[in-house]
Amino acid sequence: MLKKLPSFLLLLAVSGCTTITIPKYIKDEAPYSRKFMADFATVQKASVSTLEEMGFKIEDTADPMLYERGQQYAGSPGRQILIFTEIKQIPFFLGTKYTRVNVYLRDIDQATTEVEFRYMTINQLPLKHFYGYKKKGFADKFFKLVAKKLG
Repeated sequence: MLKKLPSFLLLLAVSGCTTITIPKYIKDEAPYSRKFMADFATVQKASVSTLEEMGFKIEDTADPMLYERGQQYAGSPGRQILIFTEIKQIPFFLGTKYTRVNVYLRDIDQATTEVEFRYMTINQLPLKHFYGYKKKGFADKFFKLVAKKLG
């Protein structure tokens, strides 16, 4: 029994639980952007309902300047908002996939709003984590659904 104890402890140490930290704010590593010919409030409402339709819950909103200091739109006179979703967890055979989305809305003028879609996924396997920021097909689906809601 005592001969197997070190092996058992080593197995526990190697296969122990790992913690993943998923930031609320997703840097603009690979953002997808589209302009919509609609006012800010209408695009915001369409974006929120599209995220919910795609299975994401809205966690919070914030002024983008809290995170985007010194960026291109820092001095933008129009309205802007950053929408954060909750983490979506999808278990699979060997691990778990965690996904989070941020949507950044900028009021270009009274009839035009720019929407920036940021996506982050982490695939957690027993001994390795894979991070991803690109998901063009998912972003295109989001933009198509928003455009459809806007008519």
